[in-house]
Amino acid sequence: MRGRGPPSPTIMDGEAKPAVIVDVPQPPKVVLDSSVLGGKMLAGGFAGIMTKTLLAPLDRVRILCQTGASNEGMMGTFRTVIQSDGIPGLWFGNTVNCVRVFPNKALLYMFQDTYNDVLCNYTFLGTMPVAANFFGGGFAGMTASAVTYPLDTIRARQAGKFHSDGFFHIIRTTLRDEGMPGFYRGMKASMIGAMPYEGLKFGFFAFFKPLRPDAIQSNTVWTLTCGALAGALSSTIMYPNDTIRRILQVQGSAAMKGQLGTTTSPKQAYSGAAQAYRDTYQRFGLKRFYRGLGANLIRIVPNTSFQFALYEYGKSLIPMPETNPT
Repeated sequence: MRGRGPPSPTIMDGEAKPAVIVDVPQPPKVVLDSSVLGGKMLAGGFAGIMTKTLLAPLDRVRILCQTGASNEGMMGTFRTVIQSDGIPGLWFGNTVNCVRVFPNKALLYMFQDTYNDVLCNYTFLGTMPVAANFFGGGFAGMTASAVTYPLDTIRARQAGKFHSDGFFHIIRTTLRDEGMPGFYRGMKASMIGAMPYEGLKFGFFAFFKPLRPDAIQSNTVWTLTCGALAGALSSTIMYPNDTIRRILQVQGSAAMKGQLGTTTSPKQAYSGAAQAYRDTYQRFGLKRFYRGLGANLIRIVPNTSFQFALYEYGKSLIPMPETNPT
C-alpha cells in the first residue's frame, strides 16, 4: 500500500511551479473487518475441499502406505483398494476429511494473512516478506491444526486400513476403548510439524512469487507454479514427521484389533513421537519414513497449487472496506 505525501511546491525563476505529488511507502494495514475475515475463511475453506475431493484417491493410497497397512507400492495399493473396497473405496475417509478440511483451511489462510499483516506492520519482519510469511504460515498452521485435530485422527483411522469402518463407528469405538485422549494421539508431532511445514509452504510461495520469468505472462499460471514448488519442497522436507504422526494416529485402533507386530506395522503401542521415531528407524531404516512419498508428491503438487490459486481468486472477489486517507 502506498500513501501520498504532502504537495511539494517548487520555485523556479521566481515562479511557483505545479506541486509534485510524492509516493511515500506505507506499512501494510491490518484488516480486521469481519466481512473480510469471513470472506477469506470461505475462500480458504472452499479451496481446501475442492482440491481434497479431487485428489482423495491419492491421499487414501498415501495413508495406507504410511501406516503400514500396505507395502505394495503406489500402484499395487491402488489395485488392492479397488479389489477390496471397489472404486468408492478410493474415497473412504473423504467425507470426514472435507468436514475437517473446510474449517482447517478456512482458519489457515485467514490467520496466515492476518498474522502476516501483523508481523509486517508491527515488527522488523516488515522488510523481510519471506520470513514474515514463514512465521505467519507457521503460527496459522498450529492454530488450524489444534482446532481440527480430532477430525484428522478420525479421517486417518478411516482411510488408514482396508475395509474401513464408518465415521460414527470410529468415534464410538475410540471413545469406548481410549476415551477422549484417543482423538489426540500424535498431536505433539502434529504441532511440531505444523509450524515448519506451513511456514515453509507459505515462505517458499512468497519467495517464488516475485520471481516470475518474462516467458510466463499469466499470473494464474505462475501462482499455480509457485504453489506446486512450495508444496513439493515443504512436503518432502517434513514427510518423515507426517509418517510418524499417521502411525501414532492409527495405532490405537490397530492395538485393539491385534494388528501390531506385523512386518510393516509398529511392534508395540508407542507412548510418544520420540519412541515412534526411534523404533521405526531401528526396525525399518530411513526408507520407512518416506514410504508413500511418491503418491504424496503426485497429490501435494496439484493440491497446493490449486489451493493457492483458488484462494487468491476467491480473495480477489472480497470487497475491501474503504479506508480514509491520512
